Amino acid sequence: MVKTLTQKWRPKTKVIEDKDGNLLTNIDDILTRWKEYCEELYNHEVQKDPEILTRLTKEVTQHQYVEEPPILKDEIIAAIKKLKNSKSPGTDNITAELRAGGDPVIDILHKIYNMIIESGEWPVRW
Repeated sequence: MVKTLTQKWRPKTKVIEDKDGNLLTNIDDILTRWKEYCEELYNHEVQKDPEILTRLTKEVTQHQYVEEPPILKDEIIAAIKKLKNSKSPGTDNITAELRAGGDPVIDILHKIYNMIIESGEWPVRW
């Protein structure tokens, strides 16, 4: 609320272009143009080529996925440094107190995170 009250006022403009490049300022015209744009966007390829969805599905199922690279210890250290002191943990229950663990904690986290990437599963029990 304080930020809203102390912020410098700037006028807002709602302007977009239609298909011909003319500027639209009326809110109803803008909403109509967005509706047209979305309809064209999602119906464009299917109308020209009805088999496009079938081909795309085949391409996705034949796609070879690239393996995720392992997490580096430097990435873990950088993430721990970003944690704020004296804050309650989020949904992941990770607090800034990890810093106190030093290198042993970083080594364990490195091993856990890379095991998760390799297996694709979250460890339930150690």
